[in-house]
Parts: sequence; structure tokens; C-alpha cells
Amino acid sequence: MSKQKKRRGLYRWLLITIFVLLFLNYLQKIKITDFLPVVTESSKPLTPFLVIEAYYQEKLAKPCGVFIRDAKIYVTDGARKKVYVFETDGTPVACFGQKGEFTYPWSVYVDSEGKIYVSDLMDGVIKEIDPESGIIRELGAEFLKSPMGIWIEGDKMFVADANQRSVILMDKEGRYLKTLTKNGDLVSPSYLQVVGDELFVTDAAANRVVNGKMEESFTRVFGDGYLLCPRGIAVFADTIVVANTLLNRIDAFSATGKYLWSFGEKGHELNQMFLPTGIAYAEELLAVADQGNGRVVVYNIEK
Repeated sequence: MSKQKKRRGLYRWLLITIFVLLFLNYLQKIKITDFLPVVTESSKPLTPFLVIEAYYQEKLAKPCGVFIRDAKIYVTDGARKKVYVFETDGTPVACFGQKGEFTYPWSVYVDSEGKIYVSDLMDGVIKEIDPESGIIRELGAEFLKSPMGIWIEGDKMFVADANQRSVILMDKEGRYLKTLTKNGDLVSPSYLQVVGDELFVTDAAANRVVNGKMEESFTRVFGDGYLLCPRGIAVFADTIVVANTLLNRIDAFSATGKYLWSFGEKGHELNQMFLPTGIAYAEELLAVADQGNGRVVVYNIEK
């Protein structure tokens, strides 16, 4: 039997299974929610102090990544194919990508010199933006496939590559250094953060966060029973905050992986969210790319 026929057979059985589950749910014989991760009540109600919905007259469409540095908020918008910059009071500052330089900008990181690094998911490269000249150069085209989350420490850049199911280490000149993960470590790496010599990665398709020393295998896995397609991650003050994308909330865990608190629920109102994706923490601000609602919501969270 050919691979194509096997694949068709697998899809057929998958559709049949989904149909049966939905039919039984309709008859109230089972509840589909029984198969989903634990849903907890919001235990840390927060009211946002800033909501960014547009760059001047241009509304955000699908914000994916967000980053905070030096009282500025950087936002990637995959649908608009642009990178926006705002003051932390929401005032528009700059916009990059007006000439079609991006295909699907996903994640963003800004280094201490002010250079902006953007993972372009569809182009399979990291794009470096000089904020003064607007010049954009491409990095990693020879070895990246589907770069998503990026993080920079010194002159080293860490990239979560979803297609290669790995975290790749490169330098800021675009030279490949090494692959930090082994086969089987990750299913679908999405976003990441480096803290000291530790690496934190959201493994979206596996509904988990993995963590370990840089030169060792992942020694800690957490989020089971709480997460459903986790994306963004922010680590601060021994707290690991995760965008729980398909459950439409933000969850926090301790350094040992113990559940601490959460906030948010599905919806379009001020205290609700729909498909939160990238998150960032700095200067006591937590920014959430509320992708499904086309906005960035900023909360004040003290360490």
C-alpha cells in the first residue's frame, strides 16, 4: 500500500472518530470537554491599563509576537506583514514592512543596541532591521526552515524551528553554531526564553513547556493537564508565564512547574481574549498579543 493511500485511510478514520465523538456529545452520552485539559477559574483577575488596536488608522489584524524594551512595545503582525513600534502609553512610533519586506513576521526580539530581529515564518529566515536606516538583512537562510520564537543573549541567537522540531543556535551574523536539541526532545517548538544557562521552550503540539540546562537534555516538563497549544512564554522572578492559546487564557507556573494562577477567558470584551499568542514581560509590564481580537493588551504585574 502506498504512503498516499495509508495517509488517506488515516484521515478517513480520524474523521469518523471525530464524527462519532460529536454525535455522542450531541446525544449527551459523553462530554467533549472531558477530553480537554483542566480548565481552572481565573485566580488572578487583572484589568489591562493599555489596549493597542491600531497604528494610527491601520488596525492590527493578527498580532503574533510582542517585545518590550526601553519603554517601547514591538509588535509583529502576520496578516499585515509588518512590525509596529509603540510607546508604552500606546503612542505609535514606527512601522517596518511597508515595502513588502516580510511574508509572515512571527516573533520579535530587540537587542541592547536597538536592532530588531524578526522571525519570518514563511520565508524561513531571521530578518534584522536597523531602526535608523530601515535596512533589512536576512540571516539563517541556509539552515532555517520555519523559525518561530527567537531570543538573544550577547552575540548568540536561539531560534525555535517548528519544521525541524529543534532549537537552533546561531550568531547575530547569521552563522550556524549548533542544534541544541536532540531528536524526540520537541514536537512543535513555538516560543522560547533563555534565563542564565537554562532554556525554556513552549512545545505547542505536545501541550507542554520543557526546560533544561543549555548543554543538557530537558530535565523538566510541565503544564500537562493545564495547557492546550501553548505559545508565548515569559520568565521572571521565578515565575513562568505562558500563553495558553487554545484555552484563551494566561497561566503561570513556579520554577518547579507547579501551577500558580491564571487569568482570561474566551471572548472579545476588555477582560477576555481569543487565541493569545506572543507575550512579553519587562518593566513590570506584561504584554499579550491577543491575536484573535486583533490587539495587544498590556497589564501591570509587579515582580
